[in-house]
Amino acid sequence: DAYLGLSGAGGANSEYVTDDGSTGTLSIDLDPGQNNSNAQPNGDGVNPNALTEVDYLFTIANQGTQEVDVSLTKAGANTSLIEFYATSGNSASDPYGRAGTQIDGSGSVTLSPGDTVYVSLQIDTRGSGLSDSDEIINNVTINAIA
Repeated sequence: DAYLGLSGAGGANSEYVTDDGSTGTLSIDLDPGQNNSNAQPNGDGVNPNALTEVDYLFTIANQGTQEVDVSLTKAGANTSLIEFYATSGNSASDPYGRAGTQIDGSGSVTLSPGDTVYVSLQIDTRGSGLSDSDEIINNVTINAIA
């Protein structure tokens, strides 16, 4: 019933997204406790010193009556290592070309009433010096300005 709708995108990466079903909170979980059937046994999040892209994790829909500019604000110890991108569809993308519009930092996407975008993320730990136990990000806030 909210003006901005958030939901898991389904598909190949649906195991990484959890919707709590009551407060509109989505969780993206790539941590060691994640039980993803595609992961190696005893997987441990993303690899240090690697480029990782996870496409089409969730959708953002404008369920209101006004056009809105949507962006994301990240919080955590290593937020510069992760970027979020929005695309209008969930077709294959080039993971190294960063297909879509960056919607964190100074980037945003404009949604007309009824529009939906798919959100993907890219994590670049190359040259970061992170160790296996370092946290990259702990939360994201989605901002919508009409």
